[in-house]
Amino acid sequence: MLGGGKVTAQARAAHWPALIPAAELLDDPVAAVDPWLSWALSEAGRRAAASTPATGRGADPGFAGLLDALVGESVR
Repeated sequence: MLGGGKVTAQARAAHWPALIPAAELLDDPVAAVDPWLSWALSEAGRRAAASTPATGRGADPGFAGLLDALVGESVR
């Protein structure tokens, strides 16, 4: 989504390690995705994924409340 301020803010709140702005994807999708794909498949990326709770809540305790609001029910 062009603009993407809301998505960017959600990604930061969720402590997502990778966020690719839509404009970069439109300009050159391979160049935008390739470094993150390489990182995700690397040992460092695998360690990061393994250290993240499966629920996606990350370390931010307020994130569960955000998920509750977005989903409309408790996800805990």
